Amino acid sequence: MNTQQDIAIDPAARSVSDGPVATRGEAAWGRDADGIPKPPPVAPAQLAAWRAFLEAHARTIDVLSRELREAEDLPLTWYDVLVQLNEADERRLRMQELANAVLLSKSGLTRLIDRMERDGLVRREACPSDRRGTFAELTAAGHRRLREAAPAHLRGVNEHFAELFDEEEAATLERLLRRVGAAHRQD
Repeated sequence: MNTQQDIAIDPAARSVSDGPVATRGEAAWGRDADGIPKPPPVAPAQLAAWRAFLEAHARTIDVLSRELREAEDLPLTWYDVLVQLNEADERRLRMQELANAVLLSKSGLTRLIDRMERDGLVRREACPSDRRGTFAELTAAGHRRLREAAPAHLRGVNEHFAELFDEEEAATLERLLRRVGAAHRQD
């Protein structure tokens, strides 16, 4: 049974801490009297930053999704796929590469590509060097759809994100977020 003594929660910062700071791994923090692994210590400032990141991401994605849908009748997840294919060599990627490249939703990518293919925005092509492999390729209609939707999307990115920072703040934020991304990249 957990008590305040087992796990100290700082309600102001919503931080969780327990005992001395340790590196990684369950063994470093042990288990409570019920055998449940104790949580690692997270400093209030880091936990507050994490929660602010989650809230900012969720709210910004929600508003960008809504605005793109209203302005261009295009889901943001489709826009993400169109961007990734447009930036790829020959405007095509193997399905696994596309799954690694998309930023918004990796689950259900096959079904998403099915729907986009029915709408003529992408096409699938067998990989000539690997019969099991399949490419997703941007069509001319898909490229046109991306070009049509880009002004509305970038207007939203500017209004709901970019305008909130000066250049120095944006550079700092980019550096910090790239550090987080690089720590978890699985290339």
